[in-house]
Amino acid sequence: MSSKMKTFIALLLAALMIVPILLGLIFSGNNEQAVAQDNILQVYLNETDYMMEQFIIKKLKQKYPNTKITLTMKRNGDNESYYNSVKEGVYDVFSSPVGYFDAIVEAGGITAIESYLNAEKFQNIVCGGAIQDYEDGHIYTIPYEPANYTVIYYNRQIFAKYGLSVPKTSEQFLEVCETLKSNGIPALATSASESWQSCMLLEAFALTVNPEITKEIMRGKASFGDAPYAWAAQFMETLVKSVYIEPKFLNQGYAANSTSFVKGEVAMLADGSWSVADKAAKSVNKSGWFFAPVKDESYLKNYGISSGSSMKIGNGLLISHKCSDKSTAVKVAICIAAAYAEYRYQYGDTTATVYKADELGWEIQSVTPYFGIKEYMSETQKIEYMYPYLQDLSNAGNDICVALSQLLKGQIGAAAFTEKASAFDGSGRKVY
Repeated sequence: MSSKMKTFIALLLAALMIVPILLGLIFSGNNEQAVAQDNILQVYLNETDYMMEQFIIKKLKQKYPNTKITLTMKRNGDNESYYNSVKEGVYDVFSSPVGYFDAIVEAGGITAIESYLNAEKFQNIVCGGAIQDYEDGHIYTIPYEPANYTVIYYNRQIFAKYGLSVPKTSEQFLEVCETLKSNGIPALATSASESWQSCMLLEAFALTVNPEITKEIMRGKASFGDAPYAWAAQFMETLVKSVYIEPKFLNQGYAANSTSFVKGEVAMLADGSWSVADKAAKSVNKSGWFFAPVKDESYLKNYGISSGSSMKIGNGLLISHKCSDKSTAVKVAICIAAAYAEYRYQYGDTTATVYKADELGWEIQSVTPYFGIKEYMSETQKIEYMYPYLQDLSNAGNDICVALSQLLKGQIGAAAFTEKASAFDGSGRKVY
């Protein structure tokens, strides 16, 4: 093939990604009220994956063959211009404008959709934590992007060698750490130099005491000095003082700690779910994972049901306040969001879907040799509460990271950390 022909094909594919696509005629099936003949639903998705686009179109044609939809998929480069256009109702359904979610809510540019979601029984197909209300009590977003969660990776071979089981309580976790330490095996790696990694772990411990503590803090009903975080800080201090987290790993950054884990230099690693497949591949199926252990047996009901995550309240598809048929717009948005998630899921995207993939019958199509991927995807669908990672709390995130770094380095104790944390403002956060 000549270079000119290759260039032509590349340009053609690029053009296909941004050209709006007209689908179907008029939606009238499933006993729904028909849409006016001249109405065309304008949809904008901030994405440029051509194969994903074709997958979404296929799903729309299957479910709504008689609905007129103009689907535009392209990356938005100018957030301010995009915000101004969606605020004025250029699109009926559209991806949340990055950095402008608060503004578009305040401007009245989008529709509260909780009644429409209830009518569609949306809660039956989406994981509990994915439906998040805004501070005014309304729901505005239909989630479609996958979410990352906090997990602890462990070396299966090391655990098997010393007869260790996955710990679900803090006491069991300490017993595992002590066994490893007594056999000369570094127990846990997390970073104080890049303390966002440790903040994820601190938050995970706190959420086992109260799965909604982050939400309560964001709404001004609790503080980082309250019991869940006070205990989490004490537990982190115990791990450091007992040298279950060695100074080497506290001083290393995230990448170095990940490498140490893959090489078998440490038995456990605090990390995010984004690297499940990567860890499995690089350690040749030696790695497993588990959720943060709960405070004690009385909290076992909280194991694995709540996590800090990359899920933000403003992420998702929004419905314009100027849309003339909001009911149909919500139906179409749900179809697009689920198709987007299914497309990612079927190729083993282990950032995890926020949809009930198992109940919906989705399958991982890609050939992957990595142990535990399907298991992981199934377990994360049980998470009932998802709130932003601590580092994403815009007012308090940096303060928490700094104070936790001081705690891990022994510069302050858990009591001093809790006193500091009580004053941190967690009400402001990035919701987009």
